[in-house]
Amino acid sequence: MANMKHTHILGFDIGGTGIKGAIVDINTGSLMTERIKVPTPDPATPDSVGRAVNTITKQLGYKGIIGCGFPAIVKKGIAMSASNIDKSWIHVNVENLLSKYTECPVYVANDADVAGMAEQAFGFAANQPGTVIVLTIGTGIGSALFYNGILIP
Repeated sequence: MANMKHTHILGFDIGGTGIKGAIVDINTGSLMTERIKVPTPDPATPDSVGRAVNTITKQLGYKGIIGCGFPAIVKKGIAMSASNIDKSWIHVNVENLLSKYTECPVYVANDADVAGMAEQAFGFAANQPGTVIVLTIGTGIGSALFYNGILIP
């Protein structure tokens, strides 16, 4: 698939057991392609995960902006923790590493925060005032807290 400008991005969810990717319409939150899932490599080192993300990117024929939910505390693209992935991720610039593998600009945030942002933009919480808590339950448990649509760190 060719570069789709800024109306579509390739979204990734990197999890403890699976890595999922699909091209997403950023205006509606709808998937524009089938979701592709591959098992998270064991061990889930930066290079093995980078290769898996690149495989999905190539399978979709994608060149453009990539957004990625990542199972760690993430500050300015850098993993500050590693609960459900290899400890070698700590202090790795995830954005730079995945950009190197995919040859695309990559933006990374905590996976629960990203799920919460999607809920705020496209889900039941859209345009709702007050407090919203999003809990993610998978290989691990994550959470995101929003007040009036703003992510609270």
